[in-house]
Amino acid sequence: MFDPRTKPHACAGTVDQPLLTPMASNISPVSFEADGVADNFRLWCGSSRQRYVFSVYAAQDCPAYENAVAILALVAETGQRQALGCIDTGAIPELAMSALMRSAKGESGRLEIHVHLCARSQAARHDLMRDLGIALAA
Repeated sequence: MFDPRTKPHACAGTVDQPLLTPMASNISPVSFEADGVADNFRLWCGSSRQRYVFSVYAAQDCPAYENAVAILALVAETGQRQALGCIDTGAIPELAMSALMRSAKGESGRLEIHVHLCARSQAARHDLMRDLGIALAA
């Protein structure tokens, strides 16, 4: 469980790893990359050192999932992602996604939405967002 009194770990809120690595399985990640599957998932690391799997969508193509954690990410030319905002989509995901997109106001570049569907309760989603240390979308 995330303890907000602890000092954040250096990896908090970072997404410097694709989901598939050579250690992940005996299937070569190269085969997944050739099919484009590896680009569909990313790992975000929290201050607890917990890693969370997120599905990746182009901002304009992201479905409005209920009760998910969504991160708006700006993709740099180097391929690194910078989180611009984070939100619990709740029971009315269209409103939440609209608020999330407002986090990109004034940003130029390619935007992605990363969605985590495995946090089953509102408390679990909020713990995850606190662990990542990403500012909530207004």
